[in-house]
Amino acid sequence: METALPAPQEPMPAKHVPGAALRNLPHSGTVALTIELSLGARARVVEEAAELLQRRGVLCTWLVTGTWARANRALAHKLHKLGHQIENHGYDHASLRGGGQARAAADIRRATTVIRSITGGTPRWLRPPYGEVDRDVLRAAAATGHRVVLWSVDSLDWHRFGVRTSAAHLLAAGLDRAIVSLHANADQFGAVLRWVLEAIADQRLRPVTLAQVLPGDRIEAPVSGP
Repeated sequence: METALPAPQEPMPAKHVPGAALRNLPHSGTVALTIELSLGARARVVEEAAELLQRRGVLCTWLVTGTWARANRALAHKLHKLGHQIENHGYDHASLRGGGQARAAADIRRATTVIRSITGGTPRWLRPPYGEVDRDVLRAAAATGHRVVLWSVDSLDWHRFGVRTSAAHLLAAGLDRAIVSLHANADQFGAVLRWVLEAIADQRLRPVTLAQVLPGDRIEAPVSGP
């Protein structure tokens, strides 16, 4: 069973996470929607989101846990066939921080095995559960061929403040060059996603997957130190 999902935390500042992809996108006029999928994300909600994205002609980066992918193989395969990018969110949404490099690497590889069996491709990006990162997680990501991607803007879809609050937060943070974090198991996910897509269209931004703007990217420098 997956661990219960606490309120997501803001990621550590970039200067404290050497090598992590905690930054805005490199090109002005672009925005990347990243959607987290763990157990608790209902298939119907994901199907509706996929249909909405298809109508809008928008591709996203879906960060999936191994357990969600294993329980929803047909749907994960459908997302892949629609052209979405399927990436790694760990195996069962347990935090990778504090358990050492070997444990983190084993968890990442376990999720990779499930994802590869569904998509035929090997994920190259890792969003650690809860955005929790330490040096061992970064080393494990590098050792398994992943780059760590967090987010620059949290959609706050997991809050119960309402869509207006999420909208105000997103507008204040700015969508241009943003990596936006959404959560498919959040109560407000669908409504916030619809608002974000409208805002992207209004601002004439180009939604992209990580692979479209950062193809083949890896951790930029070796992680050193204790």
